[in-house]
Amino acid sequence: MFVAENTPNISSVAVPCEASVDVYPIFMAVMYWKNLRIFDSPFRGIQMIRQLVDYCGGIVELGLHGEFSEREVSCIIEGFPGLKVLDLSKSTLSVNALGVLLDGRLRCIKDLSLLHCLFVDEDGKDVREDYVKFKAFRLEVLDKIRGIRSLKRFLHCLGKSCQQCADRSLEDK
Repeated sequence: MFVAENTPNISSVAVPCEASVDVYPIFMAVMYWKNLRIFDSPFRGIQMIRQLVDYCGGIVELGLHGEFSEREVSCIIEGFPGLKVLDLSKSTLSVNALGVLLDGRLRCIKDLSLLHCLFVDEDGKDVREDYVKFKAFRLEVLDKIRGIRSLKRFLHCLGKSCQQCADRSLEDK
């Protein structure tokens, strides 16, 4: 709390993904950081997003890394309509959550990173396991991306050749 109280004008915070940080100190610190513009952290649940929306609505660059459903993605989109950079790399997203993310409501988005993400279907299985299904999924994602006019950079590895993604799939089995 000492740091949060003494840095009310801080504009950028990055919490290492490897850090096992308790959520409570982050929740408390966010209340002091009204000028926060950039936030990067491991994802610790929808309450974290709500806290950021309530106290740091001016965030334009958001990096969260964890497991996301439609609910969490909707909360990000609705809470940060002016978001320019969204980094969800090394996360797990349901196919439906990705659909919500790419539905065109992020009108200001310029940079979207989905590097090394695991995409799971309704049954919780990795979409990459079924080649035909994955090929259709990949084409649908790329088609939706083309429809987002503000997007300048889309980082992804929607292919079978990414070793980090293959390693993640094996770890999850």
